[in-house]
Amino acid sequence: MEDQFLQCSACKKRYPLSKGKPNFINQESKYSDESGNQIEEMSKTSLLSKLYDIGKIVVNSGYAYERIIEEYVESSTATDVVIELGCGNRRLRDNVIGVDIFDFGYTDILCDISELPMKNGIADIIILDSVIEHVPEPQKVIDNAYRILRPNGYLICRAPQVFHYHPYPKHYQNFTKDGLDYLMRNFTECRVQISSGPTSMLTNLISEYVAQAFSPKSLLWYGFLKGMALLPIFIFKYIDLILNRISPGAINISS
Repeated sequence: MEDQFLQCSACKKRYPLSKGKPNFINQESKYSDESGNQIEEMSKTSLLSKLYDIGKIVVNSGYAYERIIEEYVESSTATDVVIELGCGNRRLRDNVIGVDIFDFGYTDILCDISELPMKNGIADIIILDSVIEHVPEPQKVIDNAYRILRPNGYLICRAPQVFHYHPYPKHYQNFTKDGLDYLMRNFTECRVQISSGPTSMLTNLISEYVAQAFSPKSLLWYGFLKGMALLPIFIFKYIDLILNRISPGAINISS
């Protein structure tokens, strides 16, 4: 039936609809062999994944220095086009268009974010939150984001520098300030700043050491060991309240 496809008015090519969502993915995406825990966590369908999600709210290693992404989204108007590339299983706000290679409940368009099927200059704000470490060619993703942004539009990109291996579906690289400056070199201005500070990163690495080194491939044991490791140390992340402001070198060991 005709309503099972989306047809391009220019080239007349048809794309299938997956549960009513346009699907531009040419092939099935492959997970890393070590991505099982994160797949279960991201799905948020099992009781264990829901409990793990609640646990992260209570005990976690991340102190967010500023709410940059949330502030840009909250400041957007009803007429602004806001797109989150690699949205995962969330929607930041009702007016945010979610793009991902996986069909989560909040995904509006299924596609590879390095090959966006969108016209030039249509977006006011683009969000890449902890995504570009998971793509093999991050420059293609950034260039595509640049292409679909309107003049005076904003790209907000959060990326890890000091962070553990976390494959979902795979983990290809982390980024330094110099690396991010280079990726964004076509933009009028690029400002790189701390997202999670050095103490948060140290706290995270200690808890990940315990969880990864001593647990089998089980979200239950991973979550339990990470939580136990965090309990006596997670409070130290608030040192970053001061350190992020007074230490010029803090950005070099942050995210």
